[in-house]
Amino acid sequence: MVIRSIAIKVPNYSKAYVFGSTLTSSDPNDFDLLIVYDEDQCLPYDAFAKHAGLVQEIKMAYGLPVHLTLLTTSEAKSVDIFNRTNAVPLLQWLEKEKLHSSTDT
Repeated sequence: MVIRSIAIKVPNYSKAYVFGSTLTSSDPNDFDLLIVYDEDQCLPYDAFAKHAGLVQEIKMAYGLPVHLTLLTTSEAKSVDIFNRTNAVPLLQWLEKEKLHSSTDT
């Protein structure tokens, strides 16, 4: 249920990724979220508002502050964000977390 409620909040012109302490710590202080979006479909000045529902859904699901990084596809390529952060697709991370939490009980 959590996966679906979060997944439907990702706009079709965006890709969401998890990075930082969210990946490396069993008890992170925040949720590091990277959104890479198509600037032809979402103008940079609209990006925060267009992804606010996703941020809110993650806050509610995990009870952590969300540290949001928004990049256009061209910005993400120019700064080589994926090699620099080892970011993992959000849905992949959610599925993995679901497996971990079901084996922890």
